[in-house]
Amino acid sequence: MKYLFFFLLPYFCFSQEEGLHYFIGKDSLVGVKNSKGEIIIPAEFDDARLRGLEDGQKIEENLIFFIFHKDKKVNPPKSGGFMYDHKGNFLFHPFWFDNGPDYFSEGLMRFVGNNNKVGFANKEGKIIIEPKYDFVFPFEYGYADFCNDCREECASKDDCEHKVVVGGTWGKINKKGEIIKPSEKPKSPNDIEIEGVFYPNPFIYSEKEQKIIDFFRKQENEIAYLHYEKFSNASDIKDRKVYFEIVDVPRKDFPFYEVYMYDNSRNREDDCTFIVSEDGEKVYHYDFWGEKMEFHKWKENRAKLNSSKYKIRE
Repeated sequence: MKYLFFFLLPYFCFSQEEGLHYFIGKDSLVGVKNSKGEIIIPAEFDDARLRGLEDGQKIEENLIFFIFHKDKKVNPPKSGGFMYDHKGNFLFHPFWFDNGPDYFSEGLMRFVGNNNKVGFANKEGKIIIEPKYDFVFPFEYGYADFCNDCREECASKDDCEHKVVVGGTWGKINKKGEIIKPSEKPKSPNDIEIEGVFYPNPFIYSEKEQKIIDFFRKQENEIAYLHYEKFSNASDIKDRKVYFEIVDVPRKDFPFYEVYMYDNSRNREDDCTFIVSEDGEKVYHYDFWGEKMEFHKWKENRAKLNSSKYKIRE
């Protein structure tokens, strides 16, 4: 839990607001003030020791997140923490996932409403899909699996730390919150196959966006080799199919397209995320910590890393 705050950093950076900082109030509770010393968010959060926050520490994040309120009862079930904007407006309670608040996947984060249902918000804190699901998985290749009238159970008799969701009615939604039903056969040449059935392709691009995707597709064999070489024999890599898709578009606080790489089953490859400048000219690898590296340099470093691993192995 001590390092939870750092896991959230890459998703909330690049703020355009200036002059906000944390302040430590009575009983070591944390709040937010502006450059004039005016209180934007009252000191009601017990986050100082957990996250190593200091009095006067500047806020760099686009969204302001706290984990523990002094009144432990204000969190609805399933939720973890409090999200605010830079004006001090409360936005939503992030969904509690594993041992911390949910992460952004394809530009959207799960949150819990006052009705204890789950919905989605974007990186600007705007609610995109209203909370109306008992449970929903993160978005994966443009769709999210949801269920209603389902329940959580222990993963096994000896493992109640991890939960599984069982029962209920399941389905898939797109990023508009529309329920999308599969078909046994493709209805369009662009339909995609997921687990033996077909869905409409969720990724439709403008001319500029298509050029970005073409850039990656022209190099997909090389990128796949650099990624999978550490896991597979070289003879296996050439048969692997990968997909590149734009999952988020430039915003004021983050002026980049975000591109994910997916495997043959359209599951995301976590360490192959890239960002592209708004004009489409600059390409970077983007790691989990929010650090970016020029694309050509990332390829060089990955090739050296893979080579050194094989030398050590030999």
